[in-house]
Amino acid sequence: LQYETERIVNRIQIECLKEKLFEDGLSGEAKCKHSDCGVVGNVHRDENGVHLRDPEAILLIKQLQEKINILEMENSSSKQNLDDLVTVATEQNICARENFAEIQEEIHAAREEAHFAREQLVSKESEVIHVLNENLNSLVYVSTEVEVLVSEFQKSKASLETISLAMDEGLQDFAFFSPLIHEFTLFLSQSFEQHASLISSYQNVQSCLKQKVTDVENEKLLLQEQCADLQSQIEGLNQEAQKHDTSLLMLTEHQESERSDFLSHIECLEKDIASLSSSSLAKEKENLRKDFEKTKTKLKDTESKLKNAIQDKTKLEAEKASAERELKRLHSQKALLERDINKQESFAGKRRDSLIVERSANQSLQEEFRKLEVLAFEMETTIASLEEELAAERGVKGGLESEITDLTEKLEHSDTQLEHLQKDVMELKTRLEGSSSDQQQLETNVKQLLEEKEELAMHLANSLLEMEEEKAIWSSKEKALTDAMEEKIRLYSIQIESLSKEVSEAKRELESCRLECVTVAERLRCSEENAKQEEKYSMEKSLEIDKLSDELQSAHAVSKQSQEVFKSDIDTLKSELQSTCEISDTLQKELNYVTSERQSLVARIEELSKELASSNRFQIEDAKNPSEEMTRKVSSQESKDAAADNKQKAKLKMRLRGTQARLDAICLRHKQSVKESEIMNRKFEEASAKLKDKLASKALQVLDLEKQLS
Repeated sequence: LQYETERIVNRIQIECLKEKLFEDGLSGEAKCKHSDCGVVGNVHRDENGVHLRDPEAILLIKQLQEKINILEMENSSSKQNLDDLVTVATEQNICARENFAEIQEEIHAAREEAHFAREQLVSKESEVIHVLNENLNSLVYVSTEVEVLVSEFQKSKASLETISLAMDEGLQDFAFFSPLIHEFTLFLSQSFEQHASLISSYQNVQSCLKQKVTDVENEKLLLQEQCADLQSQIEGLNQEAQKHDTSLLMLTEHQESERSDFLSHIECLEKDIASLSSSSLAKEKENLRKDFEKTKTKLKDTESKLKNAIQDKTKLEAEKASAERELKRLHSQKALLERDINKQESFAGKRRDSLIVERSANQSLQEEFRKLEVLAFEMETTIASLEEELAAERGVKGGLESEITDLTEKLEHSDTQLEHLQKDVMELKTRLEGSSSDQQQLETNVKQLLEEKEELAMHLANSLLEMEEEKAIWSSKEKALTDAMEEKIRLYSIQIESLSKEVSEAKRELESCRLECVTVAERLRCSEENAKQEEKYSMEKSLEIDKLSDELQSAHAVSKQSQEVFKSDIDTLKSELQSTCEISDTLQKELNYVTSERQSLVARIEELSKELASSNRFQIEDAKNPSEEMTRKVSSQESKDAAADNKQKAKLKMRLRGTQARLDAICLRHKQSVKESEIMNRKFEEASAKLKDKLASKALQVLDLEKQLS
């Protein structure tokens, strides 16, 4: 800008010199025209002196133009250097932004991996809850079987009451049926044999039921072991999650340190930019304002000059018109005079004096006409030169305005970039704070779930102990009842016919047991299908990670609701246990009546029990195979999960190494760029000092030239 101002000053000085020369020439010509014939010689001498001075002025003008061209070349080179510096700074900013974007992508990937690990924990917790639900369903199934037995005992009690009524009626009618007693005794002996067979069959059924109970207890133990294994797996997963959390914390700390380094680097760059912008931009703005004010003053001067020139032009045009009118008038007078001369040729001798006067007047008029033509030509040349100067000054003004607009646009662009960077930094800070708060909330939720699981496990263990105690009490009571029932078998021989109906009901119950076995097999198939679906679901998890992030909160709410439902179910089970205890007291009274039926049913149920035992063995073997397959699948999935975790850890380590190498390279580049910028600043300062010295010397030369010209 200083170079441009000096160039403009030099141009203005050249124009002033030209105007002075032009005015000197005009003044000389005017003196020549208005002087007499004797003075014409002196005027020619003065014009020769002016022409002698013109080559010196032209040489000075050429030298000044050459100096201006040199200054323009130096100005263009300095502008190119500044543009190169700006491009280097922009490239460094772009590189820093790209590195920042890569770091953000790595942070996002780490967060996604953490979400994936947490979702795996949630899925395994859901599997454990599913197993616990199956155990609860098995307990509910046992309770339903107990209720069925209670209903059967009630039915047997009703049948015993009917039998007792029939016995009373038989005793009343015994006197009437004395001849039939012998036949009845024979029938009793036969019925006793049948009753013994039924009792043996019922004993077989009881043994089968005991075997089923033992199988159920074994399954229960296996499920407890599986629960323990799952709990150990959960603990291992929790430890892995803690490890992942620690690694994530380390990564976040490392990233925060990197972010702080980048922020400090950005702040340093901003300070450098601010210092550069505050010092250089202030100087540039002041220079631009000064140049703008100078250009305004110049434009005002040129406008005033234009107005004056336009006024002069109008005056000259008016003078030209008046001169043309005078010329026309003179031509008309000349024509009249010629006519008069032609008429008065005959009177030549008489009017020679008048002709001499007219000739002198004509000569004076011709001289005035020539002077007016010269003045009109000079005014046209001055108007053309002024118009050219106006066009040049307008072009200079447009260039200055375009440069000012470019500089303002650059400043606005840099301000917007700084604002965007500040906004990005604030958004990153808010995201980091939100992620830290989310991690704390998730950790608290996991701890609450683990505590609730432990409480549920304690409640289940207590309930199982209570059930085993009740079973022991029931077994002791059953032994006492069997001893009492064997003594009362002889009294209930009349109930054989009613018991035959109950045998049919027992067959129906066996069929229901078969159906239940079928349902168990179907459940196992469903479990296999669920396992296959879970495998498919594990393959589709990678696509559903983004959706599950939104459903986490709903899952937490559902888990809370499910916990409340579990608590309500536990309360209902406790109430049902109390009711079953009350019912057991009533059943103790009723079992005394049922033992007689039991011995009669044992004999008939033996054959059925054998068939059922054979069928149940095959079904149990068939059921064990999918359970073993499920355990194998679970172990294979665990091994796959461990391998996937190891792969993820290796990937994270590789990424960390890559990011560290990138950071080292970026630091080196930054140091190199800082050194280069320092070197460029030194060169720029040296060049500016040299240019200032040159400008000072040239200003002195210009002053000397002005003194010489003056």
